[in-house]
Amino acid sequence: MKKRITITVLALFIVASSAFAQDYKSTVSADAGISLIGVLMRAVVNVDTIDGYSATPAMQLSYDYMVTDFLSAGAAASFQQFKFSDTEGSFAIKRMNFAIRALFHYGKSDKLDMYSGIRLGMTNWGYKIDIPTNDPTLTALQDSKFSGLGFAPQLIAFGVRGYFTDNIGANIEFAVGAPYYMMGGVNYRF
Repeated sequence: MKKRITITVLALFIVASSAFAQDYKSTVSADAGISLIGVLMRAVVNVDTIDGYSATPAMQLSYDYMVTDFLSAGAAASFQQFKFSDTEGSFAIKRMNFAIRALFHYGKSDKLDMYSGIRLGMTNWGYKIDIPTNDPTLTALQDSKFSGLGFAPQLIAFGVRGYFTDNIGANIEFAVGAPYYMMGGVNYRF
């Protein structure tokens, strides 16, 4: 009889613990980061001396799905803009990057997820010049726009997600290649 009760209690414990165990398959992240182009703009153009300069960080939304315990596949979209403006006109550079990514997860626990991976995408670069002028030599530049698409591979050297609750956490990534080399943000897993 004791054996039967022990087996029953053990079976109920296993069923109950597996019913309450969380097996998170998806992670959504919203991030902001530092890009090489942003650093170069500050260093080469000396934007601190320009009154009408503004820039956004490299902003990203991403989704990752756990294919196995150690591998996830996902997609990411990034945006960044630089703008110079004054009373004479404006000049803006924008880029949007859409990519797929594969991450290898290691050292994974309930509260910490470390990973490395690769991101393959395309970046759409564009600029817009708006110079109100009557000068015929500058008329060709007035309200001109450009858009170009380019391949943008990226190596995600190291990333880590830490969780404050079962679902909500913060993350940081270090990478080589566009659209950022360091970024951080918040993430939600479900």
